[in-house]
Amino acid sequence: MLLTLISAFFFALAAALQQHEAATVDDDVARSARLLLVLVRRGRWLAGVGSDTVGFFFLVAALAVGRLVIVQPLTVTMLLFALPLSAALAKRPMLRSDLAWAVVLAVALGVFVVVSNPSAGVDEAANGRWLTAALVAGVPVLVAVTVGVRRTGARRALTLGLAAGIVFAFNDAVIRSVTRQFDQGVGSVLRSWPIYALAVLLTFGLWLQQSSYQAHALQASLPAITVAQPVVGVVLGVALFEERFQTHGPGAVVALLASLAVAGVAVVTLARSEGRVETEAEVL
Repeated sequence: MLLTLISAFFFALAAALQQHEAATVDDDVARSARLLLVLVRRGRWLAGVGSDTVGFFFLVAALAVGRLVIVQPLTVTMLLFALPLSAALAKRPMLRSDLAWAVVLAVALGVFVVVSNPSAGVDEAANGRWLTAALVAGVPVLVAVTVGVRRTGARRALTLGLAAGIVFAFNDAVIRSVTRQFDQGVGSVLRSWPIYALAVLLTFGLWLQQSSYQAHALQASLPAITVAQPVVGVVLGVALFEERFQTHGPGAVVALLASLAVAGVAVVTLARSEGRVETEAEVL
């Protein structure tokens, strides 16, 4: 749990640094791979990449010892860090409403962790399951990207943000598989497909994320990313690795579902608030 929270902090810092730079890139550039080539020349964006890298390694460590159905929901805590970080960078106080929703999110996630009691699942998923999951997840990603590249503004940010969230969730599932393969040696990892799929997913996900940041304010893209990633991640944990919530009694089931619902509302509210404040800061 601690490793996930640390990774969320660095991901939040990266988002705050990168969105400012991505928003200044022209639409024509953002629709191609040139977007990353342009951004890589900017110091602030590279600082964000450095923060992303640190967060990635902590996430890898979390997935190496934890369960996907627990790690994924906790990634939304990046919003708890993004709010004060953005406020500090912009030299402004946090809104009281944001503080209240942050407390709500923290409590909801605490209830989820306590009552979920997930099973360990299996270390490896059969290739057939991976293929099925890739095909199912690939359909909404393909649709979102196809629609997104033909749109501008908020619609483009929303659709590409949704695609980025799905890709990042799949990426985290692959990370879980790779970390377990290291028990069999580095040679086993290099002879298997997940490590190479990971490189592709990271690059594609980064392009989608930065394109969504470029298209519009964070209030359009951040809710889609922060909601899609944990939802799809939990589904993948159940479908691929047979992780299960071992809740006992109707009270525990109600508490689990309620905590997820309340957390979802808090995530969307905080993400939209964060995006709105970022927009106002850019205008000023």
